[in-house]
Order: sequence, then structure tokens, then C-alpha cells
Amino acid sequence: MTSISQYKSGKKLLIHCLGEIVKQSTGQLFYAQELTTDRPQYPFFTFVTVAGDHEELADFPDHRNYQIILQLDVHSNDYWQADDLASQLFEALRDPSYKRFLKQCSMTIQTTGDVMSHNAVIGSNYDYAQGFDVTFDLISGLEFDIDKLNFTYSPTTTIDSATITDKNDGYEINNNK
Repeated sequence: MTSISQYKSGKKLLIHCLGEIVKQSTGQLFYAQELTTDRPQYPFFTFVTVAGDHEELADFPDHRNYQIILQLDVHSNDYWQADDLASQLFEALRDPSYKRFLKQCSMTIQTTGDVMSHNAVIGSNYDYAQGFDVTFDLISGLEFDIDKLNFTYSPTTTIDSATITDKNDGYEINNNK
């Protein structure tokens, strides 16, 4: 199996970034929905493309803006575990440190739906699917070297106090939260 070291901006790069967010925020793996028939190990996350490559501009510039809408689901044999993991990912996508994973690839989250059941057959299903839809804004025509992207989670830094001293006249400014 070969690994990709260069990605063009688009769905594959988006899925790569989301896979890192899923793995780091929930500890689970991320698959295409079509590749998960009768998985023996639960839980896991899937994606389905609801709408892809929605045109924002009709003249196709080199770096055009477009949207991809994905349905993100967690599958489990326990309803509440599926609900909890879906909620964890929902919150992670709002975390500035995880948003940075996408932003470094010129991607942003536009809108998200609420966490809800995506079970196909309610009541008789051993596979509980909980998830939500997300609309992503992307820019086409860019290339990224995976080895140069930073997928290290770092919590946001807050500054509680600062002191600035002007050496010329000895003036000092203090700011405390």
C-alpha cells in the first residue's frame, strides 16, 4: 500500500484532516460509509458525501471557493455510546485547536446540524448511528505536503496578565483579567 504525501485541496484532504480530528478527539477510526458493512468492532465513525463541489463562482478561477457537505456518524452497538461520541466530535469541530487543522489547508466549517439518529431501521438495528451534517468551505487549486502540515493538538493559550514597560520614560502598563 502506498501512502500519499501530496494532497490537492479537495475532499481527500478534507477527509484526511477530519480523520485526524476524529482520532485525536474521540480515539476512534474514520471510514467511508460504503466501506463498513458488518464491522465486527464498534465504535467507529463514518462519512457520507451529501453534496460535493457546490459552485460559488461560475467562471472556474484557479482558486475557486466551493462547498462540500458531509454526514458524519458514529456507529456503535450501544445507543448512548454513539450519542456521546457524536457529541464529542460535534464539540471538537468547534474547538479552535481542531479548527486550525482545517484552516492550515484553507478549509473552514460553515454550518453544522444537530446530533441526531441516522438509524436506517429503528428498533431492530444492532448498529446505532448518531451524527450530524457539516458544510465545509474549501478553496480549489492548492497543494499541500502532508509532512509539512501540523496535526498536533495544542490547547488555546490565554493571557491572564501582562506588563509593558517603556524603557525611555519608565512608564508601565499593567493589565490583569
